[in-house]
Amino acid sequence: MPLWLRWFLSLTAAAGVVTALVIVVGRNPLGDQGATTPSAAGAAVANREGQIVTAQDQAPHHAVLPQSLPARVALERAIAADMRNLVATNDLAGPVQAVTCKQLASRNATSVAFRCDARADNFSYPFAGVADLSTHKLTWCKNDSVAVDPGLQVPLNRACTR
Repeated sequence: MPLWLRWFLSLTAAAGVVTALVIVVGRNPLGDQGATTPSAAGAAVANREGQIVTAQDQAPHHAVLPQSLPARVALERAIAADMRNLVATNDLAGPVQAVTCKQLASRNATSVAFRCDARADNFSYPFAGVADLSTHKLTWCKNDSVAVDPGLQVPLNRACTR
């Protein structure tokens, strides 16, 4: 048998096998055996579990407000330390690049509210924070409401938004 004929027969056989596989998979897709449409009850359970995880991620963190630092600087440093810890425990990709806070309008004379932005691995993480000037306490929360599905949103703890 000449070489060109062997090549022709091999390529024809391979094309036939590929065509047969495409036809078989198209008629009986194996990937659909495990796929189901989620029920309303299943979606509600999944959303509730997602809300629990979001609430845990947004839990308030606390630190002492040193008298030697302005509240904004102290909060930026506290959030940066928190972010470095999240990177060290592989909860976030790093490195931590910067944390910046902007003071919001004060509602009372004893506390100052801030909106902060922490950047790690070129991704921005929003935070809300409060400096209680009377107790020298900082409180901050990661704000996941911007990034998650509306069904998973959880309001921020009041301690972070006073």
